[in-house]
Amino acid sequence: YDIEDVVKTNILGTTKILKLTKKYNYKKVIIPTTPDVTWLNPYKITKQAVERIAQLFNKEYKLNVSCIKLGNIYGPGERWLQADFNAPFNYQKIIPSFIMDTLIKKEITIYGDGKQKSEYIYVDDVAETFSRMIEKEVDTGIEVIHVGRGKNYSVLDIVNALEEAWGKKMNKKFVKMRPGEHKIEIKLDPRPLKKFLNYELKWDLVSGLKETIPYYLDQFNKTK
Repeated sequence: YDIEDVVKTNILGTTKILKLTKKYNYKKVIIPTTPDVTWLNPYKITKQAVERIAQLFNKEYKLNVSCIKLGNIYGPGERWLQADFNAPFNYQKIIPSFIMDTLIKKEITIYGDGKQKSEYIYVDDVAETFSRMIEKEVDTGIEVIHVGRGKNYSVLDIVNALEEAWGKKMNKKFVKMRPGEHKIEIKLDPRPLKKFLNYELKWDLVSGLKETIPYYLDQFNKTK
């Protein structure tokens, strides 16, 4: 990505939206953000800045804006790397990519040693969080709601969970980490979610994967 374009879109774009929502007295603004990692890439850097700008608008300009920090969301309908959705760009997401690569009898690609960890959140839990945030119009102040349960999984754990949910073995290929990335261990704090929205995540990893896999089987069969 062009760094200047990312800065304009994420930082300047968000600032303009927040100014307009303040001007026209919107009751509530919700901004999804990403876990705190020290990756030196434009997306992560600007997402961290967006979170701080939102906190500034809440504290100093009295705008009811909240940030919702999301882990790796997965579920039916998510794009995979070779998907044709007529989108201006595509991106690689671990779960759909692993499923689709296995279906076409391709090795799944694991960056580094596969021991980097993150939280993986089923989409229904994310939808419920947003729904509660909108309905309650709760003001979180400068606190950030983490959509997580404080339990993370490595990439290798994801492979094992997919194999368990699917009953199918996956062939793995290990490659070097991508530029700007390094080994991480992300864990989200479930306490703000409970405190402000009285909610705890319902879906464990294997249960969510069992709901997810059939969608990709159907997509694969449509391409035959």
